[in-house]
Amino acid sequence: MKFLTAMIVAVVLCLATGCASRPEAFEPMAELAPESDFVLSYSGGLSARQLLDDLPVRESTQSNPDVVYAVEVRFLRAGPEGARRMFGDRAIEIGASSLPASHVTEELLAQGTLVSAPRLSVFENQSGTVRVSNEIAYVSGFAIQGESARRVADPIVDIAHEGLLVELSVVAAGESKLSLSVGVAMSEIVRPIQSQRVRVYGAEMEIQVPVTYTQQISASGEISEDRVLVLTGIIGRDNAIYTVLISGRRTSIDESTPEGK
Repeated sequence: MKFLTAMIVAVVLCLATGCASRPEAFEPMAELAPESDFVLSYSGGLSARQLLDDLPVRESTQSNPDVVYAVEVRFLRAGPEGARRMFGDRAIEIGASSLPASHVTEELLAQGTLVSAPRLSVFENQSGTVRVSNEIAYVSGFAIQGESARRVADPIVDIAHEGLLVELSVVAAGESKLSLSVGVAMSEIVRPIQSQRVRVYGAEMEIQVPVTYTQQISASGEISEDRVLVLTGIIGRDNAIYTVLISGRRTSIDESTPEGK
């Protein structure tokens, strides 16, 4: 009896301290260095308002038409264990970090799922946008029309968007450094989509009211061209960890005309 009581007490203490669910200790595959010079803000919540709107991005006052910035944006999705295996506990914290570009290996990315890795070219005084989204049709209401003493209710079909959106601008910031201004938004439609029954002229009709879970990160600062900016802190409704990796490099454009042309 004493042995059984001791076992029960041990189990209760283990659960209370979290040791039953605490993951095994291991060293992350890549060490993230905090970018303290980056100004970063986070917001999120549940709302019936549609998101994936345009994000605020700081505009540059510089103008250099002879320079273009080649930028690669990687959306990485992983479970909590995979995210910690890649970047340690920083993977679930809200923040801006960086790591050497050479440390972003196939072995590292294999710990998660690469949702998308688009590349875009951005000029100074311009912004680039990356959007990975789904469209979901739903009945948002009915239009009542009448003709010859009859009323007809026609359904109104709207489109809800969910997915990922990144908008960024980049300018030169000294030798081999870039000044980045980035906005990241993730939008998820809560399923099943909620329905609401209404009565119009005695007839019962059903409309749908989608609820959206949105998160947004805005960050701006300077980073070396040989490092990758890592934005963390976006956690999906299914507890998946989303990480955004951004790397860029400036390239000169030779607009000279060959002789004899």
